[in-house]
Amino acid sequence: MHFEAECAVLSTRLAEVTAFADDLQRRTPSLSAELHALRQLVSGAWSLTEAMAYVERWAH
Repeated sequence: MHFEAECAVLSTRLAEVTAFADDLQRRTPSLSAELHALRQLVSGAWSLTEAMAYVERWAH
């Protein structure tokens, strides 16, 4: 039961991070690549290494 509650709290936190990234992207379109990578990381689609590599590719 404890782990289910902890999982729910963490899921809520990740959803908040994603919503924050969406809001930041609306306010600061120049951060689009970085915020896309953040959302992919939060969703579990990418590892930290993949997210950082994506940002590096867009930086050049």
